[in-house]
Amino acid sequence: MRTTLLTISILSFVISASSAIADPLPIEWSVTARANPIHYVGKCPAVITFDAHVSVVGAPAIEYRFIRSDGATGPMQSIESPPPGMPTSTTWTLGGSTLKHYEGWEQLVVKEIRQKVPHGKASRTISGNRAAFSIDCTG
Repeated sequence: MRTTLLTISILSFVISASSAIADPLPIEWSVTARANPIHYVGKCPAVITFDAHVSVVGAPAIEYRFIRSDGATGPMQSIESPPPGMPTSTTWTLGGSTLKHYEGWEQLVVKEIRQKVPHGKASRTISGNRAAFSIDCTG
């Protein structure tokens, strides 16, 4: 009987401690991106603009960057208390005499940063949609 009570007490303490330590995840995540233009036809180099919006409800801070289909990554940026629907954008200039046609994408990757957890930071990463585009260089 004593062993059972001790086991139940220890188990109860572990569950309570885990619940107190756990940091709740954001209520809502939304990361969307769009290429403009989606299909470019004309003189090159072409400039494609990528507009994105980020909504993370409940995150005290985020870090974010664009990644590209060719493997390049943009600089990591951060913001505390991001406003809902926060806009961000980047451009990609490409095409010319050696690259007449190209199909690719850019994607926004967002990492939630939570400072107030035992033993360092906790984070969660979400990737938005791939904003696809293509170019066809003429002349």
